[in-house]
Amino acid sequence: FAVTTTTPACNSTISTQPTDFVINLTDPVNPATVQASDFTVNGIPANTVTLTNGNTTLTFHFNTSPVTMEGPQTMHIAAGAFNRASDNMPNFEFNCTFCYAITPLMVVNTVPPVGGTFSPPAPNNYNFDVNFNQPVDPASVQDSDLMVSGNSGPSVTGHSLINGNMTVRFTLHMNFGGTLTATLGTGAVTANTCNGNASFTGMYNVQGCPPSDHYTISQI
Repeated sequence: FAVTTTTPACNSTISTQPTDFVINLTDPVNPATVQASDFTVNGIPANTVTLTNGNTTLTFHFNTSPVTMEGPQTMHIAAGAFNRASDNMPNFEFNCTFCYAITPLMVVNTVPPVGGTFSPPAPNNYNFDVNFNQPVDPASVQDSDLMVSGNSGPSVTGHSLINGNMTVRFTLHMNFGGTLTATLGTGAVTANTCNGNASFTGMYNVQGCPPSDHYTISQI
């Protein structure tokens, strides 16, 4: 038998430092086989355990939260730590992570600002600075993280990190004057290896001559 769900949930992001962790099982457990030390967070065993919900829910309590540093946190129960009540079958191993992040990662502003203009006139190469509210993980940033579109014919040609990793400077190339929409999808960039960014979209203008098909011809 096995773990079905947990609180905090596996792969979730939380902003608090919990002292209680809830483990839900597929079947009732034999209470005599359960010990607080069966469950660990970051290798630290729990201090006490309480059984509820017909012995299918285990609440492990820590006197002091084992969640101390921002980043990924690991919950673990070894295989055979306790047994099922009906047939004394041992549990399967349980191992999963969640993320502790005090502040969600997000874009605070860009240069040029949203609604602003890239200059000088296209065609040209431009810097596009994306400023975050905290340092990002350099390894999490790829050119493809920034999606660009519009009649300016934009493309992302490179990136670098500046300002203590709080700014990603994307290098853009625009073929024409016109419009540009820049989008950073949810979780494209992370802080502390697991705190994914909130989605961001901004619209901008590009100086220069528009593409050749910018006229609208109306017959009269």
